[in-house]
Amino acid sequence: MIPRWCLLVMTLASLGCIAYKPAPVDLQAQAESLQARRLSDPGLRAYLEGTSGKPIVPWPQGKWDFQGLTAAALYFSPVLAQARADEARTEADALAAGLRPDPVLSLTNQYQSNTTAGLSPWTAGPSLDITFTTAGKRRIRQAQAAERLRESHLRGEGVRWQVRSSLRSALAGWQYASSRAAATARLAGARDEALSAVDAALKAGEVSRPDLDAARADAEGAHLALSSARQAEASARANLAGALGLPEAALEGITIESLDVPPPTPPEGADALSQALTGRSDVLAALAAYAAADQAYRLAIAEQYPDIHLQPGYLWDQGAVRWELGLALLLPMVNRNRGAIAQAEADRAVAGARLLSVQASVLREVEGAEAGYGAARESLERALAQASARRAALSSARAALAAGEADRLAVALASAGSGAADLDALTAEQDFQVSLGRLEDALERPLSPASPLPPVSPVSPKESP
Repeated sequence: MIPRWCLLVMTLASLGCIAYKPAPVDLQAQAESLQARRLSDPGLRAYLEGTSGKPIVPWPQGKWDFQGLTAAALYFSPVLAQARADEARTEADALAAGLRPDPVLSLTNQYQSNTTAGLSPWTAGPSLDITFTTAGKRRIRQAQAAERLRESHLRGEGVRWQVRSSLRSALAGWQYASSRAAATARLAGARDEALSAVDAALKAGEVSRPDLDAARADAEGAHLALSSARQAEASARANLAGALGLPEAALEGITIESLDVPPPTPPEGADALSQALTGRSDVLAALAAYAAADQAYRLAIAEQYPDIHLQPGYLWDQGAVRWELGLALLLPMVNRNRGAIAQAEADRAVAGARLLSVQASVLREVEGAEAGYGAARESLERALAQASARRAALSSARAALAAGEADRLAVALASAGSGAADLDALTAEQDFQVSLGRLEDALERPLSPASPLPPVSPVSPKESP
């Protein structure tokens, strides 16, 4: 038998409950949405205007630079959407850490069969258990949750940089593949011209048959390389679309500006290294994790002091009204929370060691990236000088042909040599771009003022496909 007043209390308590919100997943709709993504998305325009603070006209844009593509990648990135979801989950944990414990309502309802005549056989009444936390545990939990939230936010910043890094790598790869395909096509044309010139020289008795076979082999090799270069270009285009979070069809009809080469000289010396060791998002996230572990240790210390449970109650006992006031607390007489304290202290030591490990990894990355950058820059300068010398030789050969001092074969061979040198320069340029990207990743900051990481837009990026 449940008294009516009890039913009333339960009804009133249920009025503040949050209702379930269904969120079904439609795989077909998500697949169609992914395939329909385009750079003309109106939501992307609002996001870009939020990052730049000014209207974008005209829309859609037909020309995109690295900065704009980075913002688009941040808008469409599913990895970043997951990072934001993780951060929202941590925010919910922080909210829960600040809540006070609700009182516990207990109901007593007994029936006594052998009661005295004239007295009610029922004994009934409610009682409450109200918890009062001690030793600042609630404040410590809030501080711990704040550090975890800061760690989650910093890891999200690291994901934003990873999106930019992946896009830069994909753009550099596509730029290299496109340039290499074009240069290989020119080289194949030069090899064909050389083959034609050697064939004419053979018919004139000026060269031997092995010379023609060697020229034909060079021409066939150049066309084989051209086929491979075109396949690499198609693959690099698909990789670029993937880095943007778009289908490949979304790149049709737009012009993409190439990355600048060479960029400004990067920062050198102890300042850049010090900034990376103390300012990279993974270092700061590890520091926040250590601070959260320290708060967990403080909480374990505070748990030695028991919470106070105040238990007021009302009892209707066979017609008599009784008021009750109980007090309960855990008596730390046996272990005094020593096990939890030891575990929390060990967890803090682990977090400290992890922080040191992250900094050591950053040190290796920066020093290795700086060394690789310097070597790649020197190689690029030598390759560019060689390509320039080959172009000068080609110009001289053409001038000699016009003056009647050289034949067509000499020009064809000089053209082939210039094309090969251009390919070597492209390879050196790509190696330089890769080393530059590694140095930017190691420092976690752009080295070119024209390509900083876009600021966070007040307009939320896509949360789902």
